[in-house]
Parts: sequence; C-alpha cells; structure tokens
Amino acid sequence: MALVLPLHAPRGLANFVPAVARAGMSSDQRTPPRLILVVDDEAFLRMLATEFFEEAGYEVIEAANGSEAMAVLQDHPGIDAVFTDVQMPGEPDGLALARAVRNVCPRCAIVVVSGRVAPGPGDLVEGARFLMKPYDGDQAVRTIQQLLSEWSNDAHGRPQ
Repeated sequence: MALVLPLHAPRGLANFVPAVARAGMSSDQRTPPRLILVVDDEAFLRMLATEFFEEAGYEVIEAANGSEAMAVLQDHPGIDAVFTDVQMPGEPDGLALARAVRNVCPRCAIVVVSGRVAPGPGDLVEGARFLMKPYDGDQAVRTIQQLLSEWSNDAHGRPQ
C-alpha cells in the first residue's frame, strides 16, 4: 500500500492519513505506536521493510548489522519487535542477534528473514518466526502483529 499526497495537502487530509496508515491495528498498537528495529545489511531491503512497517503505523529504527542493532537496543529499551536478516557482515549474525534480543528483551517479538538459508531445528529462539525472502510486506506486518498479540496476551511473558 502506498499513499502519495501533494506537497500542500488540503486541510483536514493530514488527519485522514494516520487513520488510513493504522487501519486494522488494535487500539493498543495505535497509542503509542509500537517500535520495531529493522536490521539488514542491504540498504534497499532495510528501507523497504521500514516502509512496510511505517505504512502499518509502526515507528521504526534501522540498523545495518548486528553490532549496530545491539547498540540501538541499549539506547532504546522500549523496542517492541526486531525484524532481522540472518546473514550480515560482522558479529552477531541475525540468529545470534535474535538470541541476544531474547536475553535483553524477553517480551520482544522477533522475526528472522533470509533469502539464502533457512534456520535448522533449534536455531530460532523461543517464540521467534522465520520468513523466507522475498517476503510480502503484508505478510511481514501480519507476522509482527501476531507475535505482538501473542506476547501481550500471555500472562507469563511468553508467546503462546
């Protein structure tokens, strides 16, 4: 979904845009917006994922690799979800990042993506999901929404 507006939108249209961008999200996801960390070393794919989530009403912070992502996690303790590629230069890779995220943010939704390798048994941390690239933007958003819903509905802080 893309929404293109003229530079000088008619009065009242500015109030319409956020409602359209957040259509279908529950009220707890609208206020305040959920914060997603998108991690991918390929700038175009990172920007594309960011666009998918922003159009769905999420706030997004980007990181180009695992070490940048770890720094972001330390600086922004309110991150609700991490959407990460598996294969990235440097350390940690996406799977190790997911394990580190689960340790520092037990209630974070985690989605791991790759176009080259699929995680084997036991590679994903508890509650994480895997999407194969190329993934559909709606599929990525739905997966994050489902995980966030599962985490918030479980009294013990674990996905169901």
